[in-house]
Amino acid sequence: MVGLAGLEPRAWIVAWLGVTTTAWALTMERSTLRGVLGLVIGGLTTRALWFSWSPAMAQAMWPADLGFQRLVGVGFVALEALPVVALLALLAVVFRSMPKAVCLWLPVGWVVGERVQAGWTSVASDWLFTQVEVPPLMEALHAIGLVPLTLICLFGAASLGQGLALRQP
Repeated sequence: MVGLAGLEPRAWIVAWLGVTTTAWALTMERSTLRGVLGLVIGGLTTRALWFSWSPAMAQAMWPADLGFQRLVGVGFVALEALPVVALLALLAVVFRSMPKAVCLWLPVGWVVGERVQAGWTSVASDWLFTQVEVPPLMEALHAIGLVPLTLICLFGAASLGQGLALRQP
């Protein structure tokens, strides 16, 4: 879901739903393996959508070698996803026995992973980029900065997902 919002800024609400459903699924899922697989698949899919231009980049750089183009295109997406996905997977394992902590570790892991990604690769794909069509958030970005605002937004979305998962019928 988050990947779609990265492609089309008017679909900003989908980024919120992506975080909410991720937190819901991580809270509900009792299998650590399935939880981690969901994070990996979701993270890779999001980056594949956001970096859908990577095959064209590889083709422009190595026009004569189709096999190498594919390797570079897929490798670029995997390397861009690695910091966020690996950190979230690690935190999912560490906090597996604490489903009520998802709303805390998910936003922190996400933001730290994004900062590592931007520093490591010099390419940023921050969640907050999906919100450029939301003027109040852009004003808040100006007022408090990228990291605090992203933490606030992700905490709100993750808390909603966790709350829905833990509600009593």
